[in-house]
Amino acid sequence: MSDDWKVGDLAVCIDDRWCGCGRADCGMKAVAPRKEQLLRVSAVHSVINRQFLRFDEGPADHFWHAVAFRKVKPDTGAADDALWVEQLQHLRRRVPA
Repeated sequence: MSDDWKVGDLAVCIDDRWCGCGRADCGMKAVAPRKEQLLRVSAVHSVINRQFLRFDEGPADHFWHAVAFRKVKPDTGAADDALWVEQLQHLRRRVPA
């Protein structure tokens, strides 16, 4: 497994071909994650070396194959670029205190 998923991880959908039935009224399409949608993992289920994910944004009884998602690692590092910070301060609107 390339990613070890856990509850609370952020995932982006990279493949939204969930149902091959071809029916326009397929109920799966209404609840399935959409390509490029950002989701938060609420449960992880492993079956025969495959991981399935459930999301806060979806139904509680649906799991989706983890290969259709990529883990998003938020940038939590501090901004070190002093020049960039100085430029932002010049853009700040002056408001009387």
